[in-house]
Amino acid sequence: MEAIQSYQTVEQQHRQKYKQRLERQYKIVKPDATPEEIRAVVEDDNGGQVFSQAVRIYPRSGPCTRRDRPITIVLKRFVAVDEL
Repeated sequence: MEAIQSYQTVEQQHRQKYKQRLERQYKIVKPDATPEEIRAVVEDDNGGQVFSQAVRIYPRSGPCTRRDRPITIVLKRFVAVDEL
């Protein structure tokens, strides 16, 4: 009986950590998400696909794209210098 209770405790902790991870991932994907949206994603059976779904649904814009722009410019300059 003690082994079953121990297993259930570990399983419950795992589920809780998994839900917390999904919540963090969704907040990364959509920082302006409402608590209701986050709750819906966490409770959804396909919630584990947060990042792959975000790539298909949301266009790539925002802070990441702004940070990538200088890197892209530098890479283009390296290629130009390499071609010389």
